[in-house]
Amino acid sequence: MNNNEACAEYFRGNSAYRRCFSEFEKKWKTYGKVTGIITLKNTSEEERRAIGGILGKTFYENTIRFPFAEFEKGLQYTKFAPVDFEQVLEAYFGRKMLTTQERQKEAERGKADFFETVESYLTECTGPDSIAVSWLQDMFSQKKYGYQTVIREYGRDR
Repeated sequence: MNNNEACAEYFRGNSAYRRCFSEFEKKWKTYGKVTGIITLKNTSEEERRAIGGILGKTFYENTIRFPFAEFEKGLQYTKFAPVDFEQVLEAYFGRKMLTTQERQKEAERGKADFFETVESYLTECTGPDSIAVSWLQDMFSQKKYGYQTVIREYGRDR
């Protein structure tokens, strides 16, 4: 187990960091990097103590605010150092960390691949000059002629 995985395992096993990591995930989805201010409202004493331990601060208020980058910097002074925070997040959540924009691009690529597959199948069955192939190409390129219906069904069952 490397440092990043060990670090993620520690945080996953400590419930005081659960809400904190949920906020980290939101920031990562938005920006794709360690940036922004993390705000946690109605924190417990355990959460304030745990987060404060990483940041080297003492929090007394129920609402705490701190820079995401400061948390990452604080991790570099723990027993897990050095860590790559993106890899820590991936190990913590058990999946690749993608921004919303990357996720949308991936979905668009999936749709394009789907239409290519259908087009090649139709071309093979009916020929490249068939009305069905022509309709499919126009539908996909212009997003008309039943496009919304096909995409809705694609979303239900690819």
